[in-house]
Amino acid sequence: MNASTRACSAFNSAGGIATVSTAIGLVAARLGRPVRFMAKKELFDAPIVGSLARALGGIEVERGSGSSDPMRRAAAALRAGE
Repeated sequence: MNASTRACSAFNSAGGIATVSTAIGLVAARLGRPVRFMAKKELFDAPIVGSLARALGGIEVERGSGSSDPMRRAAAALRAGE
């Protein structure tokens, strides 16, 4: 995968997959790839973690809302080369 290739990876936090997704994100960042992520709204509500998630370009997802906005924002990020 080169820096101009767009990619999207999706992980659910079931089991130890959060560790795997974090590792993939760190490797991608190390390779110079922009890294964006989606996380539940509650993560963004946390004082320190929420600020960090926003600063890193996280995309907030309100579970159960049925909103397609998070997917539109993710698609826009991919189109922008992120």
